Amino acid sequence: MPRNVEWKGKLPDPSEAAARAVALGAELQSVERQSDTYFRVPQGRLKLRRRWVPDHVPAAAILPAGAGESFDRELPPELIAYRRPDHPGARVSDYVRVCLEEGSDMVALFEAAVGVDVEVEKTRHVFVHDRVRIHLDDVKECGTFLELEAIVDERCDDERASAKIRRLLEHFGLALESSIPGSYRELVRGG
Repeated sequence: MPRNVEWKGKLPDPSEAAARAVALGAELQSVERQSDTYFRVPQGRLKLRRRWVPDHVPAAAILPAGAGESFDRELPPELIAYRRPDHPGARVSDYVRVCLEEGSDMVALFEAAVGVDVEVEKTRHVFVHDRVRIHLDDVKECGTFLELEAIVDERCDDERASAKIRRLLEHFGLALESSIPGSYRELVRGG
């Protein structure tokens, strides 16, 4: 099962964070509007992610959510199941991601089977540096966040991935302890 070590916390200034990502040498891979539908499941989390991208990714840094991006091309949806503890700090997340065919009505299927828990809408800027995904997220009704996901595999174990997270947090001027303990699901839910 794929895994990563991740950290997520409030981001006071997304433009400054974007500038720091670029100064680090991180590459902007995509700008996306995402809609995550979380389903009620007995353990872990299960969400259907729909994503839209602009035809052209801005060459430079960050645009605030809704600042002129035209998200007119929908990517195939993904079904993502993951397990991760809800404690502050960096944490290991085991996940499975399945790419679905466009037009599949998985929301209706899972809504009928297990029920929808909550919808999370966000704009995400995805940078990558040293096999770490750097997400600058503007989450509807919740604010702006930094999310770091260090890939764990045969080249990078949990400890090395955690060290990458700590170094990036230092670069962004954020403390490991300043993370949020849950996911955007809990924030949107208000709990």
